[in-house]
Amino acid sequence: MAKVQDLKKGLGTLQKKPLLAKKKTDKIIKTVHQGDPEVEQGRGRPKTNFEKTIRYTIDIPESLYKRIKHKTIDNGTTMKAFLVELIEENLKD
Repeated sequence: MAKVQDLKKGLGTLQKKPLLAKKKTDKIIKTVHQGDPEVEQGRGRPKTNFEKTIRYTIDIPESLYKRIKHKTIDNGTTMKAFLVELIEENLKD
């Protein structure tokens, strides 16, 4: 009957246990808000160009897009890297 009596009092009488220790939660909060210098931020590949970038959108013909896509797949690179390399080569003069 003691269990029934406890339920009648409500669940507020039960003691809660923390899921994580205080030190661990502080470390997680610090890492999320300030970043961990040992861990590279971001997703996907590691960054190779740390220069500030600007997003610019252009429309290109579908046939040209397909040719660029095939070329990048054959070279094992990305479209972004391929196009940046072409632009840099053209602007060397």
